[in-house]
Amino acid sequence: MSIRKRLAAIAILPLAVALLFSLYVIHKDRHLRDHRKELQFATTLAQDVFDLNFLSDRYLIYQERQIKDQWLTKHDAIGKRLAEKRFADRGNEQLREKLRRVHREMGYIFTLLSNDLDTRNEVGNAGQPDERSERLSGVLLIKAREMFTAAVHLANKKQHELASIRERFNFSVIVLFIALASVISVISALSSRSIIASIARLRSGTEIVAAGNLDHRVEPVADDELGRLARAFNEMTERLQSADANLRNSVAALRLEVEERKRAEEKARSLNDELEETIAALEEEIADHQQTGEELRDKERLLIIQSRQAAMGEMIGNIAHQWRQPLNLLGLIVQGLPESSDRGEINAEDLKVSSNKAMQVIFHMSQTIDDFRNFFRPDKEKVSFKVCDAVSRALSIIEGSFTSSMITIETRAMGDPVIHGYPNEFSQVLINILLNARDAIEERKVDNPRVTITIDTKDDKAVVIIADNAGGISEEIMDKIFDPYFTTRGPDKGTGVGLFMSKIIIEKNMNGALAAHNVGNGAEFRIEV
Repeated sequence: MSIRKRLAAIAILPLAVALLFSLYVIHKDRHLRDHRKELQFATTLAQDVFDLNFLSDRYLIYQERQIKDQWLTKHDAIGKRLAEKRFADRGNEQLREKLRRVHREMGYIFTLLSNDLDTRNEVGNAGQPDERSERLSGVLLIKAREMFTAAVHLANKKQHELASIRERFNFSVIVLFIALASVISVISALSSRSIIASIARLRSGTEIVAAGNLDHRVEPVADDELGRLARAFNEMTERLQSADANLRNSVAALRLEVEERKRAEEKARSLNDELEETIAALEEEIADHQQTGEELRDKERLLIIQSRQAAMGEMIGNIAHQWRQPLNLLGLIVQGLPESSDRGEINAEDLKVSSNKAMQVIFHMSQTIDDFRNFFRPDKEKVSFKVCDAVSRALSIIEGSFTSSMITIETRAMGDPVIHGYPNEFSQVLINILLNARDAIEERKVDNPRVTITIDTKDDKAVVIIADNAGGISEEIMDKIFDPYFTTRGPDKGTGVGLFMSKIIIEKNMNGALAAHNVGNGAEFRIEV
């Protein structure tokens, strides 16, 4: 019998045993699953009965209509659960029937008791229990305890049954595993004896040939795989003899080749020196490119500073707008104090109220200065910030100039997305776009001027849309508005770097997108980050 057939027999027998074992495990697993469902039913039933007992106690104490409705709902649910379930085990089925009987009795007793209590409440005798109600209450509590005890007993019994089935299943698995291992071991031991002997002869022959005796041959004992392997070994030994002779002839040729390679190595060294010189030149060129890149980044940072400095004059005007009304209010408060004193109408309380109002105005003016100072402070690193906060910060800086120009700003927040980037630079972009919209509205004298800011989220990106009703941007210059130093307001009113730096900040520094187009009766700028 060949080794392949013997090994096939060894492999098929465990597979057959494993198949039978798998069928057994599937059957037992189905059995365990059924018992788990029954245990879950019993556990849930015990919890429901406990809840019913709790509602019974609460109803007897408070006698509220809501508790009565909860009791009836829970009682009906338990009744449906008991009616739908059937147990294969006779003892468990008897417990279920007992629970159904006690359940019906509790329902009947609770109905009588609740009717008596409702009748007394209607005639105004609440709080004066009679002997019948006390008896019904006691019987209800006894039945509730009896039903809870039976439900807990059913759950414990199902738990013990499940544990017993698991223990028997685990024991049978161990026994089958030991039997399978024993069968495989016996068959393997019987089959390996002859295989080991043949392998020992092959190993001995291999050691002899490895020692240098290429004339040694291994005698095949059987006509199986090992016998064919022995014949193949003998053929290999003959080829080794032939190869050994060829190898000796090749050694001389290799010596000549070694000399040629030495000459080639000398030539390679020369080429390597030339290559190192080329690499050094490339490194110098790369260093020059890196220096150029640093210079470009420095120029870009300089443009950002120039953009902020260009906006500084505008910001000073915004401070004046922001402070005009608080200064008027502060002047009225200070002016009113001497007049009230002259008329004898001032007292300590009025003086305290006027002082508090003045301090509130001064705090508001100080907060305005802080907002402008924070705006001109450069961001050093990226942080996570809310888009709505950045919009509010930008509006707090420029709302005074918009109010004086009677321009309405409407903010529509469809959400509050969060961006990871530079909050001050993002606010600067918003201010640049809003100021351009204000200048266009003032230049064209638009009726009912309005600017709308929409905040939304699309495809996991924050979207801010700024639209005005100033008539839009001319199609002839639409492609040029983001070019550096391009402006339509003349050198005395604009530098032409605002929108250019806005596009750099959004698209390069924050990996977003900034675009503009005309919609309806105005222009719309769309920021996506």
